[in-house]
Amino acid sequence: MHKQPLPRTELRQAILKCMIVSSTSLTLAMGASPSMAENMDTIFTAPPTTCDYIYGVNDALLNDSQILRIDPRHDYQIEPLGPAYNGYDLEALDVSQLGEIYAASGDNTEDVTKAGYLYTVDPNTGVLTEIGPTGFAEIDGLSFNPADGTLWGWAQDAGLIKIPLPASIAELVVPYPGEAEDLTWNNEGTVLYIVENLHEDAVAPAVVYTADLVMSSLPEPGDNVPHKLYAYDVLTNSLNEICHNVIGSLGEIEAIEMAEDGSLVLGYHNSNNQPILATINQTTCELTPLADPRYHMTAATPYNDIEALGVCAPCLLDPPSMDWQYAKDSFKDVTGYRALELYGLAIKQEGDTLIVAINAGMGPEGWNVPAELAGPHKVVDGNVGPTDFVMDFDGKKYAVHFSPHSDSGVTELGLYTQPTLVDVTKQNYGHPRLDTYLTIIGDAATMADIPLPNSYFEMNGFRDLPMSIGTATKVENDNYQALTEADLKAKGLNFEAGLNTTTNKLGPFTYGFSFTKPADMVDRFVAYLFTGCSNDGIAIVGELPDCE
Repeated sequence: MHKQPLPRTELRQAILKCMIVSSTSLTLAMGASPSMAENMDTIFTAPPTTCDYIYGVNDALLNDSQILRIDPRHDYQIEPLGPAYNGYDLEALDVSQLGEIYAASGDNTEDVTKAGYLYTVDPNTGVLTEIGPTGFAEIDGLSFNPADGTLWGWAQDAGLIKIPLPASIAELVVPYPGEAEDLTWNNEGTVLYIVENLHEDAVAPAVVYTADLVMSSLPEPGDNVPHKLYAYDVLTNSLNEICHNVIGSLGEIEAIEMAEDGSLVLGYHNSNNQPILATINQTTCELTPLADPRYHMTAATPYNDIEALGVCAPCLLDPPSMDWQYAKDSFKDVTGYRALELYGLAIKQEGDTLIVAINAGMGPEGWNVPAELAGPHKVVDGNVGPTDFVMDFDGKKYAVHFSPHSDSGVTELGLYTQPTLVDVTKQNYGHPRLDTYLTIIGDAATMADIPLPNSYFEMNGFRDLPMSIGTATKVENDNYQALTEADLKAKGLNFEAGLNTTTNKLGPFTYGFSFTKPADMVDRFVAYLFTGCSNDGIAIVGELPDCE
């Protein structure tokens, strides 16, 4: 809202978190679920990334390896990725939090000098790039620790190893003279589970397939292979047997992985692309079968000896945090009443919670204008409030409706996605163009981290400032919470220090809100709000930490 008289000039995410598949080095997807991935395609039409796929390696014959890519968003379509690597004997594979794929070889390599080698895998072409020897003859499994991103593995007849990327020579952490099939970290990154098949006095069951690659019969429960389950405890640096039991009835275990709910999921050998899965009780080894997800496959591609599968390692259970980021606006760039001045913005991330603080001349309920400025053709409802808070991640926008009396197109307070943003200056008796505001204020005008004029906003567009939600989709379970000044100070907010000023120069109102941020709300952003009359605006340019 402007004060009379006024010149008549015009004013670009975030398991498959729990996708379960089988084989030697199975890693559950800790990223988008199939339904979420489909929604992301529909909503954002973004191209798929490494973390949208499951990657694997099929070991035909003794040592012929083929990198695979499985698409959980499209009926688990499985396809070869890149050339076949004959004689490479790839036995292990996993994917880091950043979508980097690593693979390692066994000891049946055609080139004997490449036994126990570590590679990276190009997620688009399947091309292998040598990192170098691990110093061990055969690597049976790989697993990234979600707490710190370190890469661990199992070396046959040597024991538990840790690989200090980007170097390849591994450190032996716990010696153990045996062969483990696979290993997986728990979701906290504190315990590493390891499974060993015990083949003494046990015969793996024969499996018969029909012409269309479907099992004609399943082995009887008596055809068991005994197993041991171990756990490596980070705090005590010890490897302990958890249980020694018959925990399978479909042949030897080829994979073990931690599910989102903390249960261990097992995969079995020779399942002919029809994963046979079960959860295992970590204390008793009791087995509970799971429903089988089904791959899309043809008789020409019988990938029935998948040695390893991997997806992006999960983000930290406690996501990364950052301290307060502040943006200081000019304290003298409001047109009209001082109540319409915006002084400062601040943003802080605590785990997966985003906290926003505002210092202004009005509270979140807005400001009731003098009687002579209220009514038809002026401030229609007699109240001018802060607009919705917009966050723009390289074109992917979110908006927070936090002011209950603003002229937003939504009513429920909280976080919204896919907002169509509209101008509300007309109903608030405001500047119809941004350059008119700039003309009045002159060189004193800023939007904190965005200068004026700028190319981000259309400076001379007529009532088209993207300032409030027109329509949008409410983000479910956003845990939105309005915060008082006391709440914010308890979280470490200090506008005086952050804006390098004194209390008596700040605005009289400090308030804010918090919400659980979506997984894709990361990296560089521009965030802003205006007063509903565009008599002032403020923006902050910052960066939210990714999963690292």
